[in-house]
Amino acid sequence: MGMKWLWLLCFILPSVSALDISEVMYNPPGNDNNLEYVEIYSEEEINLSLYTFEDASASDSLALLQQMDSAYYLIVENGFNFSGVNASVYTTGPTLGDNLNNDHDVILLRKDGEIIASVQYDSSMGGNGNNMSLCFNITFYECVPTPGFENVKPFVNTSILDNTMNVTNFVDYSGLRLSEVLPNPSGLDSEMMPDGEWVELFNSGQTLDVFGLELCDLDWHCFSLDHDHFLSGTVVTMNSYVVAYVSGQSLFNNAGKEGVRLVHEGIVLDKMEYDSSIEDTSWSYVDQEWILTKPTPGQANAPSQEQETKLGFSTIDIQKIFLGKDNLTRFGETVDVKLHIYKGETKKDLVHVSVENLTAEIKFSLFEHYQTTDITLPLQLPDNCDGKHAFGWYTLLVDGLDIVVRQRFLINGTEGCTSSFTSTILPQHQLKESIINETSWQSPEEEIQQAYTSQENRIARYGIYGFIIAAVLLVGYFLIER
Repeated sequence: MGMKWLWLLCFILPSVSALDISEVMYNPPGNDNNLEYVEIYSEEEINLSLYTFEDASASDSLALLQQMDSAYYLIVENGFNFSGVNASVYTTGPTLGDNLNNDHDVILLRKDGEIIASVQYDSSMGGNGNNMSLCFNITFYECVPTPGFENVKPFVNTSILDNTMNVTNFVDYSGLRLSEVLPNPSGLDSEMMPDGEWVELFNSGQTLDVFGLELCDLDWHCFSLDHDHFLSGTVVTMNSYVVAYVSGQSLFNNAGKEGVRLVHEGIVLDKMEYDSSIEDTSWSYVDQEWILTKPTPGQANAPSQEQETKLGFSTIDIQKIFLGKDNLTRFGETVDVKLHIYKGETKKDLVHVSVENLTAEIKFSLFEHYQTTDITLPLQLPDNCDGKHAFGWYTLLVDGLDIVVRQRFLINGTEGCTSSFTSTILPQHQLKESIINETSWQSPEEEIQQAYTSQENRIARYGIYGFIIAAVLLVGYFLIER
């Protein structure tokens, strides 16, 4: 080991802050270019642009590539593919230091000249070109690469034999992960298997027994995996799936923030979270992200294009417009409107319900994505005591979540008015849902106008008759006088 290496080790100090180097990928398979990374974990939000990154040979400043709300930060080379990584990403430029050595190296983070975090590694620790990385949990160990995500931890089934740290019966759970969750099955969530809630596990490693592991929700309500929760035993072979049924209880919430933890002896092996659920629809791990799909217990997760379209786009269905008393709808009454709404990926929240050309409206918001809502709204129709609104067909309009839907309904009366005229009720045959002939009915104003017109015509006719009679009498008088 060179003098520079020894000199650096003398100044490596334990971290005194909440910042830790949590994972190192120093020798990815093949060419290392654009594939090396160092992961940082910090309980507090940090700006790594204020830090410098060092290895045993070089020092680099850090430039921000991606800002995310996460406790994990990645330090990468230019060209690193960080798509799908839910972490803040910084780059050192073309290389990490003078390229991370594959046999051994030192990694330092400095701020204002002070060493904030440091680690040293060598190839005997693992992660040497075998598609594995080094993760940190008290000490470094070989692990499945999880850049920007919580590290998978190693576990031992039996106690340590002696102070030399030799262990027996080591069980490697690093290849075991959550792959699909059905939190909201059709029917009762607490049905016995094969119905009810279930969680699917996928094992990419060697054959292992999941007996004794636990599944927990976000509030740490758990159940232990035993033979009562499996249809075909607790052993899962390499590259295969096994389904664990909650069976007889309901563990996972259908609305609001919820999640699933896979736990061994109090340590989380894997976890996922979701904001809401849809009945008979799974949360599935596909292409390194959790999405909603059709349930596929014990099989690979692959949503169809039709399924993705259905889950992505919102829908609004006007299920029913309730008529008033006597199955008639009148101005001045409240009309109940039943809606069935599914909110997909849209960023809009507001839903506006109104009647076109009338001052009748209700507004409300839906905030949860991938959530189905059934709601009945009381829509107050305006009065028509002044007769300014015509009777006939009106359009209910529902506008929101990037959708506009319409449905026609008939208003054929006025309720609660004390004016001098009485509204006319349309004949029963005009209640059918077809376009009404607007010449088949008249508004109250037209009826009054016709009444006045008829009276004026009668007066005019009586004047003409009187004039004719007077003229005849006058002619007769002159004839007699002659």
